[in-house]
Amino acid sequence: MSEDLARIVTQLFAKPTNGKELSAQVQHLGEEIRKVIQSENTVFGKFLGLLESFREIIPDEQQRYLAALKALSTTLKLPPQEIKKAISGQLDELKILEKGLVPTQHAWRDELKGMEARSQQLDGEMTQLRERIKQLESEEKALRSAMSVREKDMALAEKTVRELFASIVAEVSAFNKKVSELTVDAPAAQPAASSAQAVPQMGSQQNVAAGTGKSGEQTVEAGAAQAKQDTKYQKKCPLCGGPFNLLEYQNIWQCYSCAYEEPNR
Repeated sequence: MSEDLARIVTQLFAKPTNGKELSAQVQHLGEEIRKVIQSENTVFGKFLGLLESFREIIPDEQQRYLAALKALSTTLKLPPQEIKKAISGQLDELKILEKGLVPTQHAWRDELKGMEARSQQLDGEMTQLRERIKQLESEEKALRSAMSVREKDMALAEKTVRELFASIVAEVSAFNKKVSELTVDAPAAQPAASSAQAVPQMGSQQNVAAGTGKSGEQTVEAGAAQAKQDTKYQKKCPLCGGPFNLLEYQNIWQCYSCAYEEPNR
């Protein structure tokens, strides 16, 4: 009996199965075990057969068991104690078979060991990932803090540069305004070209005056001619109000203060 059941158990646990398949296979195992122990080749099987045959004849269960035991003892030519011993032997075989189920599950246990090893490996990897995530979160936090500080520094630097250039521009503008004011208030200077041009004209006027009469009249006429020449060769600049001088040879007006030029029309 043990060899047949061992074979069935080996086939049952040949490979791991899911819950539904396992339940069906265990049920099949129970049916096969009952077939073996209840077969006519065993004492227990023969005893069960006699009990079933006496069920209708002897309704009382105790009397039926006694009748089946007596009939089995007569058939096998064994005393009742030997029949009891044979049935107990079958119980011992079932217990041995039950214990033998554990070694037959080596495939399942090997796979379970592999699963446990993989689980430990994954747990170690996840632990490393958690540590790495904590490190990355710390780095990100520090980076965001540094970015915030840098943004504030950039804003302060831009503001400082704008204020610096605004201050410098204001200083230069004030200086330029002051220079312009001083230039406008300064006395007009007689250009060299105008003086050089005026001398021969004054001489010719003096010559004409000298040819006409007295020396006193010549002096008055020369002074009037000089004043007339100043108006011709100098006026105020239309931009800054400074001295605007006529450069006769270039035939242009030029300001000595702001360097503005325009053609002489």
